[in-house]
Amino acid sequence: MVHRHERHHEPKQRLSRPQELWLYLVGMVLMLSGLAWLVCHYWLRAPGPAPHPLEVWWLRLHGAAMVGFLVVFGALLPVHVKHGWRQGLNRSSGLLVVVAIVFLALTGYGLYYIVSDELRDWVSVLHWTVGLAAIGMVGLHIALGKQQARLRRRDAERRLAARHATSRVHIAP
Repeated sequence: MVHRHERHHEPKQRLSRPQELWLYLVGMVLMLSGLAWLVCHYWLRAPGPAPHPLEVWWLRLHGAAMVGFLVVFGALLPVHVKHGWRQGLNRSSGLLVVVAIVFLALTGYGLYYIVSDELRDWVSVLHWTVGLAAIGMVGLHIALGKQQARLRRRDAERRLAARHATSRVHIAP
């Protein structure tokens, strides 16, 4: 008799289609709103101390997208992140992504609620610098994960083909 806890099923690391869709959709809004704020703040600003009129709207959209992103990311933690870590899959790039997300969430919160005027510019530059780097980190993590999945599928197909080839060998009496 096989007990339930003795059965070992290796969970799939690939996200479901709805998870992938929501992650990409909310991540894209988050990225584009952050980039739009950067453009307005640094390149479209009129002379003088007043910010570009669209800056506040891009920040509002960016904050709303971050709430959605944290919900979607939180849903990935118990399965995708936990099992990927336990199986040793894509650990380096995954760890970079998780650390970047935590850093961005904390600095974003700090910019909105905590940081003094003296520190705001420094924290802002740190936040958007890591945010830009995170775009590359996520892209790398996705590319490496897809490559590893292809290699695992190819190895499984080879093992299956080898198993079938040995089972076809007929030994005459």
